[in-house]
Amino acid sequence: MGWVPRGSLLMGLVWSAGGQSGVASGTAVSGITVLVYNYAGISREAVAEAERGAGRIFEHAGIDTDWLDCPLYPNQAPDHPACLVTPGPAKLILRIAAGSMAQRMQPDQESFGFALQPEDGSFGTVANVFSDRAGELVNRRGIPFGVMLSHLMAHELGHLLLGAGAHSSVGIMHVPWHNKELDMLSRGLMAFMPFEAERMRIGIRSRVAAQRAVEAALVPRMQ
Repeated sequence: MGWVPRGSLLMGLVWSAGGQSGVASGTAVSGITVLVYNYAGISREAVAEAERGAGRIFEHAGIDTDWLDCPLYPNQAPDHPACLVTPGPAKLILRIAAGSMAQRMQPDQESFGFALQPEDGSFGTVANVFSDRAGELVNRRGIPFGVMLSHLMAHELGHLLLGAGAHSSVGIMHVPWHNKELDMLSRGLMAFMPFEAERMRIGIRSRVAAQRAVEAALVPRMQ
């Protein structure tokens, strides 16, 4: 299966006009689990803050998420049994990449993350954020690191859940983020647009069904 990076998030620092974020309505859907791999060595407190923030963004869109902090080394796996699952349509991987990883993955210095989309059109399951580049912007703008990281996480996971062509003219899926978007972000006003939230909720139902099928197919092999 081939993979292509999609949805590379770029940041700009000039003023731009834009619309207002909307609030999604409807029944919340659940079933999405995010396995977080902290290759950047960020403190647990900062990662937890970012996870809570990203979780609130998805909750605003009518989506419940579960977050698991997973080990980087095989010998740590027994201490994290919840992470001993096969990634799939409803079990997403989020990698917080260290600076050296970011350089290899996306040498463009303007990029703050990207999601991998399978070329065959199947469900994407892996997203990446570049924490060191986010930290540089935080230092310039005075935005709390956890707040910035939470929005980057939500944006890249949004690419996985929305699929190709997910960038929008407004809201959290808008790129690049200019001064106006960064100001909204710092005040907790950046969100998925209602049509994006509805599209993600519909897609999650399909992902959950596909995940159950994958897990059911694995049961005979494990017996």
